[in-house]
Amino acid sequence: MIASTSTATVKSISIGGSLIGGSEDGISGRIDIALSATLSNLFIGGDLRSTFFSSGEVRAGTLSNVTIGGSVYASETPDTEVTQIFAAGSVGTLRISGSVGGNDENMAVINFDRATKVKVNGRVDHATIIGEGAAATVGKVNVGGAWVASRLAVGTTPGADTLYGTADDTILVGTSSIGSVKIKGQALGSPEAGDSFRIISKTIGAVSVGGVAYPFGAGAQSHPIGVTDDFVVIDQT
Repeated sequence: MIASTSTATVKSISIGGSLIGGSEDGISGRIDIALSATLSNLFIGGDLRSTFFSSGEVRAGTLSNVTIGGSVYASETPDTEVTQIFAAGSVGTLRISGSVGGNDENMAVINFDRATKVKVNGRVDHATIIGEGAAATVGKVNVGGAWVASRLAVGTTPGADTLYGTADDTILVGTSSIGSVKIKGQALGSPEAGDSFRIISKTIGAVSVGGVAYPFGAGAQSHPIGVTDDFVVIDQT
């Protein structure tokens, strides 16, 4: 575990291999920086990976530049979902060379208030990316592979059903926005009944999936995408 309670900026942390969740003896695979402090540069050469016992996590107030050379994987232990990358404030650029992957037990979770760019070279599969707050923003989201059973929610919170884009959601009054989303592969939800997977924000600038551009930027719109009926992109303007 790497931890700092200081409010001073941490200039750089570099890990050549993977950051892996703890073992049964209580060892934790975490980078835990004070939520009022900035981590300017973080490099993880391998994966950010959870184990049966605990998750691999990165937490800070601001994450200016994050590069993960491998993938981000959630734990397969039932009911142990945690936020694996968390910024109380902003994320500058988040680059993941591999994929972001959860499973039927837990989603891989990334949470921030604002992000300039999120780039995943591989696929996003069973993941939740959350921009919290009424003025939450995401500039660009680029995914090199498929988007499967995953959510990108900015400026909205789910209700009792815990699903985004359903009738009991709370749409935060503010200026939340997603600038653009580009998914090079296919996008779809899941075949399971009752699921709801969304890309959703107060405003959305542009969305393309598999080379097909969907019209956004002219008021409230909703576009179902993919072969399942539970993946929808929603502009709430």
